[in-house]
Amino acid sequence: MAFEMSGKQEKFTREKEEQGKREEERMTEPTEVEESAGSPVFPEVADISGEVPVEPSVDEKSEIEKYRREAEEYKDSWLRAAAELDNYRKRAAREKEELIRRGNENVLREMISVMDNLERAFNHAHDSENAGTILDGIHRIMDQFSSALKKFGVEPIQAKGSQFDPHLHEAVMQVESRDLPPNAVVEELEKGYLFNNRLLRPAKVSVAKSPGGPEDVE
Repeated sequence: MAFEMSGKQEKFTREKEEQGKREEERMTEPTEVEESAGSPVFPEVADISGEVPVEPSVDEKSEIEKYRREAEEYKDSWLRAAAELDNYRKRAAREKEELIRRGNENVLREMISVMDNLERAFNHAHDSENAGTILDGIHRIMDQFSSALKKFGVEPIQAKGSQFDPHLHEAVMQVESRDLPPNAVVEELEKGYLFNNRLLRPAKVSVAKSPGGPEDVE
């Protein structure tokens, strides 16, 4: 009986040892990842998501190419529009400068014509003793000069005898007057001018005051 029990115990011990060896062998066997460690890893296999990228279909590729062409067309259109706007600005600036230059040329041309007549009147004054003729010539030049200014919207301010207007007149002095009401323009010392109904230069005037009145202009 004791021998039978000893044999069973030995058998159980051997089975335990064999099972332990099998467990050790399984623990030491290389895994699939370890076996593939020395082999190259393709990008699609190394994706951290574990999913292999799917190749776009023919229709999807066609759609992508369509959107790419449209994006290029929009970009080209924007570049052309930007270039056209820049050219327009440059052209407008040149045209503005040209208009100003031509406008100045017209004004100067009119002024030169007046200067020519002034020189003729001056030269004629040396050769003539007829003061009346000289005065008549100067008067004609003054009329010509006024006409030239009027062409460009410049007109004189009629100040003498009118009521003093600080928006149009500049009072240089006050004079006592029994004939004119206070603050009336007695004399025009320098003409004033309007340019297209806007003040270009105020008229310098003397202003009436009552005899013994205060030295001020209302």
